[in-house]
Amino acid sequence: MSNCVAMRVFNALSLSNYKVKSLNDEEGQAWVLVLPPWGRIYHWKSPIPQNIIPWSRFFDVDSLRAHAPVIEMEDWRKGRPL
Repeated sequence: MSNCVAMRVFNALSLSNYKVKSLNDEEGQAWVLVLPPWGRIYHWKSPIPQNIIPWSRFFDVDSLRAHAPVIEMEDWRKGRPL
């Protein structure tokens, strides 16, 4: 995913959360982007095992959270908070 596409997704998510909160007097339910693991990408010629690769292998997930609420799928499955 290119940076441009990722930023558009994060901006859309942030805007959606802003609208949800502004429609409700209380906090409202915020949307969270669950980041699925990367699977086998055939054009990657790499010694890295490509079964399940978390986003944190390629991106600083904490920095992504500065733009929108995101969580890795494995963390979401385990019930970990953002």
